[in-house]
Amino acid sequence: MNDDRYEAIRKRMTERYRSRAEFYGHLIAFLIINGFAWAVIPGTLYESSRSTILTLMALTSVGWFVGMAIHAINFILVEMREHAIDREIERERRWLAGEATGEKPKRSRLERLTDDEGELLDDVLDAQDSGFKRARGS
Repeated sequence: MNDDRYEAIRKRMTERYRSRAEFYGHLIAFLIINGFAWAVIPGTLYESSRSTILTLMALTSVGWFVGMAIHAINFILVEMREHAIDREIERERRWLAGEATGEKPKRSRLERLTDDEGELLDDVLDAQDSGFKRARGS
């Protein structure tokens, strides 16, 4: 493989990995910090400042949650785009290899049961050499 194609593939895969690692890192930070804050801080507050601090904590958590939701949607859309690109590249490779031209495959698989034990055999038949013809519509 030439160096330019290798570098392009490497850059694309590195970017996908970086995107995944960044999203999961943010998600873990969100869960740990919010879980710790909501488990510890409310129990340490005085009654006079309790409602104000809890309101600020709730606003901060909601804002951070909205940011994480946007990040998650972006992450999912990027992953969907990459999977679609991969599918199209594979389809194009098959087409270039002649699989999409509608030609009949050179060999066809025939599965049948053995006579003595009833086990499944997987035979590969060359349709031209064996004289085997399949009935149409079956």
